[in-house]
Order: sequence, then C-alpha cells, then structure tokens
Amino acid sequence: MRQALGRSDPIHSPGTAVAGPAAACAALFVLAIVVQIVGMNRIVGAYDEGLMLYGAQRVARGDVPYRDFWTMYGPGGFYVTAWLFGLFGESVWVARAFDVVSRAAVVVLIFANLRTAVGGGAALIAALLGLALLVAVQAYAFPIFPALACSLAALYAVACTERAQPDSALGWAVVAGASTALCMLIRHDLGTYTLLAVAASFIAIGPPRDAKAALAFATGLLGVLLPAVAFFVWAVPLSLLYENLILIPLTVYPPFRSLPFPSVAGAIRNSLETMSLKPVAGLIVYLPLIVGAVAAFFIARGQQGGNHLTDSIARFGLPARAMLMLLVMNILFYLKGAVRVEALHLAPALVLSLLLGTLLMQHIPLRLLRVAITMFFIAVAVGRLVEHSRATTLLLPAMRALFDPTSGAHDLPTCAGAALPRLRCFGVDADRVAVLAYLQHYASATDTLYVGVDRHDKIFVNNIELYFLSGLGSVTRWHDLHPGIQTTHAIQQTMIDEMRRHAPDFVVLNAQWDSRQEPNRSAVSSGVTLLDDHLRANFAPVFTAGTLTVLRPAGVASGSAAKR
Repeated sequence: MRQALGRSDPIHSPGTAVAGPAAACAALFVLAIVVQIVGMNRIVGAYDEGLMLYGAQRVARGDVPYRDFWTMYGPGGFYVTAWLFGLFGESVWVARAFDVVSRAAVVVLIFANLRTAVGGGAALIAALLGLALLVAVQAYAFPIFPALACSLAALYAVACTERAQPDSALGWAVVAGASTALCMLIRHDLGTYTLLAVAASFIAIGPPRDAKAALAFATGLLGVLLPAVAFFVWAVPLSLLYENLILIPLTVYPPFRSLPFPSVAGAIRNSLETMSLKPVAGLIVYLPLIVGAVAAFFIARGQQGGNHLTDSIARFGLPARAMLMLLVMNILFYLKGAVRVEALHLAPALVLSLLLGTLLMQHIPLRLLRVAITMFFIAVAVGRLVEHSRATTLLLPAMRALFDPTSGAHDLPTCAGAALPRLRCFGVDADRVAVLAYLQHYASATDTLYVGVDRHDKIFVNNIELYFLSGLGSVTRWHDLHPGIQTTHAIQQTMIDEMRRHAPDFVVLNAQWDSRQEPNRSAVSSGVTLLDDHLRANFAPVFTAGTLTVLRPAGVASGSAAKR
C-alpha cells in the first residue's frame, strides 16, 4: 500500500464529486450485487428476516410502528420496504433486493472512503474483504446494513467538507447531516453513535469555518429527522416510544440476549484438532479491539514526537475530522455489538475496523509483514464465508471441506412456484411449507393468526416469517416474541385480553426452540404460564408438521374453515 500522507483530491461540489473513477465504482457495485446473488442463502430466515418482512407488511397495511406493533428497531427499514412492496408487490425477493443493494452500497463506500487516502489498489482489496464479510453474514433484510451504508456516507461527506473548496464544503456538511439522520431513522442506535462521532470530531478539531459547517450539518440532520420525529410524536404515545426505543433495548435486551466472547486458546486448539479454520474464523470478533489498540499506539507515538493531536490523526491519510470520526465510531459500534458477540451484530464494527486497519497498514514498515497480515485477514474472511455458505452455489464442496471437513453438501431449496407466491424461488423447510399450504387452503384473507412457541415461559424466538408468507394478520401487537417481554405476567395477560376480544382463527406453535439454550437469561423460565394455559384451554390441534402444530378455536373441525 503506497504512502498517502498529505495527499488529497480537490472536491468541488456534492453534485459533481465522485468517490473515485465513476466506472470503477459502478463496476464494484455491480460485482457486489452479482457475488451476493450467487452466494445468497435462499432459505428465508425465521426471525430477523421475518421480523422485517412482516413489520413492513403491517406498515403497508396502515399500521404504525410502536403504536400498533412493538419493535426495538427504527421505523425507516419498515417504511422503505413497505414502499417497495407497494411498487413491486409483497414478496421475499423485494426485501432481499433492498438488502443486496444496501450491502453493495457499503462495499462501494468502503472503496470511496479509502481511495484517496491509500490508493485505488489497497482500497479495492479492503472493499473485496468487506464484500466477503457481508456475503458471509447471511441474515437478510436486517436493517443494520442500510444503516451502515448511511453511516459510511456520512463519513465520506465529512471527509469531503475538509477536502472541498469553501464554497462547496457546506453542501457536503448538509449531506453528512442528512445521511446521519437517515441512519438514525433506520437504526436509531447506530445513528446516535454516528451523530456522537461527528460531534466529537467537530468539538476536537476547530478550523475557522467550523461554526458554519456545524450549522450546515445540523440543517441536513434536522431537515430529515424532524418531520419523522414530529409524525411519531403525534401518532404514538411518548410512553410507547420510550418503552420500545430506549427502555427495552437498555434494560431487557442485554441480559436476555448477551453472548460471551469466544476463547482464543480454545479456538486455536479446536482448529488444530480438527484441521479446520472455522474455529479461528470466529475470532474475527476481536478485530475492532486489535485495530483500535494499534491506532491508539500510533496516535500516542505521534504525539510523543511533538505533533498536535490533529496532526497525529491526519497522518493516516484521511482528513483529521473524518479520521477522528472513524476512530470514535469504531469504539461505539463495537460497544453496540459487544452485547451479542457474533458476526451479524458486530458487522458494522468489523467494517469500520476494516477501513481503519487499511489506513494503519501503510504505517507498518515491513512489506512482508503487511502482506502476511493481509493474507491472514483474507483467510479469516473466507473462513467466515465458508462457514455460512450452506444452501448456496458460491463455493465448491472441496473448498468448503478445507474449512469445515465435517460439513456435507447442502442441496438448494426448490422453487415454491405459484403455490406460495410470496416465496417465489426462495425456500423454507418442508414442515413450514406444509403449514403454509394448510393455512392457504383453509384460511380466508380476513382471518387472523397467532404464531407462538410451545412454551411461553421461556422464549428464544418465534417464526415471524409465517405471518408474512401466509399473508394473515396478527391478532396481537406482540407478534415479535422476545425473552423478558412476552415471558412476563403483564404482557401475557395483555395478549390474552387481545385474544378474548378477537380470538385468532389459527394458532401456529413451534416446539423447535424449546431446547435452544444460550448462556443468558433467555434460558431461564419465568414461571409464567398464563398464555400457555389460555391456548390449551381454548384451542385444539388440527394439523402437525414436524415441530409445528396448527390449532383452531375449540370445537372447530379442521375441514370447516372458510376456503379461499
């Protein structure tokens, strides 16, 4: 990677500036889309993907998040997907297309943020590593990826405010503010961290035009954010906004969803015993910590040499404000993912550490060491890719065997065809197909559904995707089952009251998750069985497929339901 100190590209205006050669960015964008499609897992996710699909369906049909259904996510992902449903129809492929485009935008923005600082070649390597990571994280329709794209866009725009001529710098500050606001609307946690990082960069670094730039940033931020905030304050009680967006994420999510960090020694030992890179690939969750520590070392060494903090930070190639913003974001995004320590939730921090690590690499004096580090991270990225490559055709079975010798070949799911039109050529397992076929045969368009678990005193997840794939509406605002919420006496009583006012026409319970144990409070029974008692007393099983059971109100025979 070539040295880039002191090098910058003049940027004249947000309307004409590009992140690099337009052809290169377009080609990278297309490549990212193609690779994702080839490497896509065609099985529809039961929980995270189902949560976004059904939330968007509810929004498309007039429901308002937080008021009509509870969720910890920002509203932006639901509304964008609902808008796309309005254009192209309610289908899995529509949400998957939004996801693919969002991830492709992340790849291009990795390249865009690095190209001027480290050169096109190193930026391209970083972008391709980012693409490998994003393909490996096969949790689709997850709002973390469009939010990350907006955050990286804000980072790029902040860099442009320093590189640009004074007459266009303010325009880029407005773009940075608008991008941060969009990030907040999609994932309010990541958006808040991005805003804090921008604020830190403006406070710590103070050129003469800071006040105007800060005002321009605030204009872009509030211009996008205030209308949305005004709508939700008007449409949703403040108590519900507080409960959904602040109280539950801070007090319920951490104890009931936390995961421990993987053991470094254990991963190395398992890798040697199995002759597989898969255990070592899991150690990628430590990457942001390592990169952050190396960055702190270089900054401290620069200050010991008599440099000002701004000069020490700017040594890495990015403008000082953008570099400080990246450093702060790397810390905050990692803290966000450190509760649930897995690649999916740490993906934003991993992408940021990839950017930061690429900037740091140019300061490593030995070229051979730089190459070795790069190859190591390529191996880890490919390992993650292989680990999550089931149900795809991206990798040859022999290549997969190198990383996971015990894994066997996985057949592609067959296209569901016209029988399940919302699936198109995506798939679900045979048991879910059978349940969906039953619901399609016996349910009418106005029927309601409840998708639960076999026991509600201890919840891991539920099959939210069945709401969307069946097209039936939920009888409760609590369709997303979460430990620490629907396991409580108050919420179960509320759900029972809803069912007494309007009994669901169908209930689907899944016993698959009963044995799922994680080292957190989700594995502990709350002792509350109100909802289970109500379901057993008022509903009877009419159809079973594997661990899934369909129930109807007591006294209703399986063949007496209204047909389509």
